[in-house]
Amino acid sequence: MTKSAVFKDHWLGGLGVGNYGANYWLRSSASLVGIWANSNDEVIYFVGTQDADGQPLNGANNYILKFLAAKRPNAVVNAYWSVILVDVPDYRVVPNSLNRFNFNSDSGLKSDPDGSLRILIPRSPDASVPESNWLPAPDGKAFSLTLRAYVPKDMVKRGEWFPPAIERSR
Repeated sequence: MTKSAVFKDHWLGGLGVGNYGANYWLRSSASLVGIWANSNDEVIYFVGTQDADGQPLNGANNYILKFLAAKRPNAVVNAYWSVILVDVPDYRVVPNSLNRFNFNSDSGLKSDPDGSLRILIPRSPDASVPESNWLPAPDGKAFSLTLRAYVPKDMVKRGEWFPPAIERSR
C-alpha cells in the first residue's frame, strides 16, 4: 500500500483521497481499508501499520504515540481529529474491557507537563501514562491505527505534518 500515497514516519498519508483521478493505487487502498473517503478539504487520513523500526504493529508489544506540544493533532485541524485502533486484516474495532476503540478531540486526554500528548497502545495499562490515554491493543494480534484530521489546516494538506512514528516501548 505504500505506493498509494505519501509514506512518512511509517504512516501512510491519504493526501488526494476522495479525488482519485487515475491514481488506481490510492483508489484500491481506500477501498481495502474503508468504503469510501472524503476529499482532503474535509479530512485527511493517516494509516499506521508499522512501528518506528518498520515492524508490524502487534498487541504482543507496547507502543507509545507521542505528539510534541506544537504538533498535537488539535493544532493542525480546524475542526476535529480522531485516532482509531482496528484489527488486521479485517479492519474492525477490537473488543476490550474498557469498550474504548478510539480517541478524539473530546476524549479528555491528559497532557504531559511540557504540553506534549502521549497515547499508550499496549494490551494492558502502564503506570507511566494516565489510564485515560490508554488505547487497548489486541493481545498478540496485528492491528492498525487510523488518524483522521477533519478540516485540516494547509500544512496538513501540503504534507508538512504527519503523525509521529509509533515507538515501541521497552
